[in-house]
Amino acid sequence: MKNYNTRKSFLVDCYALNINKAKQIDKFINFLDKSGVCELLNEYDKTVNNAKNLGGRPSYNLYDMLALVLYNFAFHKGSLRDIEEKCRSDLNSIYIMQNYYPTHTTISSFINKYIVPNCDKIFSIITKRIYETLNLDMDNIYIDGSKFEANANKYKFVWKPVKFHFNLSEKIRELLKKHNLNKDVPQNKNIPSAIVAKKIIEFYNLYKDIDFKSKRE
Repeated sequence: MKNYNTRKSFLVDCYALNINKAKQIDKFINFLDKSGVCELLNEYDKTVNNAKNLGGRPSYNLYDMLALVLYNFAFHKGSLRDIEEKCRSDLNSIYIMQNYYPTHTTISSFINKYIVPNCDKIFSIITKRIYETLNLDMDNIYIDGSKFEANANKYKFVWKPVKFHFNLSEKIRELLKKHNLNKDVPQNKNIPSAIVAKKIIEFYNLYKDIDFKSKRE
């Protein structure tokens, strides 16, 4: 791997990570390495440090810290203090950080300095890599019935059957046809959200003009 060092086993037997779990984390780290997100982080780090004319070397490995934050946010729920504690007690986090124990303030500083300014780019790069790695078909992916609970960080998504979206598209087609707005609308498959948004604007503009004329009369 180009940006990550080989994970090292610990000398203390009780801290040895299960080999299958180690392989899973190595796969996760290898995925990040090949995604290109590390290059983004590296370029941004050079820009920030050169702009501020800072010297010396960082007190932590940027790539390990990125892997730690993404891993814990993806597979665990908790605060930055929880992540700090995991770096001392959770074998997975210890393995990622290679026995470096960042404090919650260090983790917070890293997130604010590197992840927040680049969150959209990081999301885009990782999503693209997932799309390419798994060869996903992005034309028929639906998330609906989202449930946001009062307890933070607990989100549940209900995956609706494809038949629901076929029926919804049929109803939209009938409504658009009734108002003569069915031009460029697919007739035998789901209507893309971009077309629906476009037709909503056309519908609004059509009846906005009619309402304006009626008020003038």
